[in-house]
Amino acid sequence: LGQVSAAKRRIETIAKENIRLLNFADSLYRCKELKRAALGRMATTVKKLGEPFKYLEEVRQHMSRLPSIDTAVRTLVICGFPNVGKSTFMNAVSRAHVDVQPYAFTTKSIFVGHFEYENLRWQILDTPGILDKPLADRSSIEMLTMAALAHLKSAVLFFMDLSETCGH
Repeated sequence: LGQVSAAKRRIETIAKENIRLLNFADSLYRCKELKRAALGRMATTVKKLGEPFKYLEEVRQHMSRLPSIDTAVRTLVICGFPNVGKSTFMNAVSRAHVDVQPYAFTTKSIFVGHFEYENLRWQILDTPGILDKPLADRSSIEMLTMAALAHLKSAVLFFMDLSETCGH
C-alpha cells in the first residue's frame, strides 16, 4: 500500500504541474501536447506498480469471498459435529439456502442468513463441522468455526446427533 500511496502522490504532483503549465499555454496544440505528456507520465507511474496491483487484486478477490457479518446485529452461531443438521436448521429458520448433503463436511465456509424473532432481527451463521481434537490438528475449514466462536459476540447453538448416526 505504501507504493500505491507514493504513486498516487506522484500522479497528483504531475497533474498539478501540468495544470499550472496549461495556464500559460499559448495554443490549443500546446495544451494537447501537455495533456499527452502528463498522461504518459501518469501511465508510466501506474505501470511500475504491476506487482503491488497484482497483490491487491488477490487480496480483493479473497476479501470478496468472505462472508459479510454485521457486528451490530444480534448473531447466532450454529456449530457442532459434521453432519448433525446445522445447515438444515439454518435453511428452516432463515432466508438463506445452504447446500445439504447426506455426507459430512458439505459446509466448507461460513454462511450467513437472516431471520426475525419477536420483531428482533438476527443473523445466523452456519459454520463447518468441528471434530474433537487439539487446536493445532484442526483443518483450515474447522478453523473458520473456531474463529467465529472466538471473535464474534454471539449466542451459540451447539448441535449434537443423539442417535449417533452422524458418526461422532
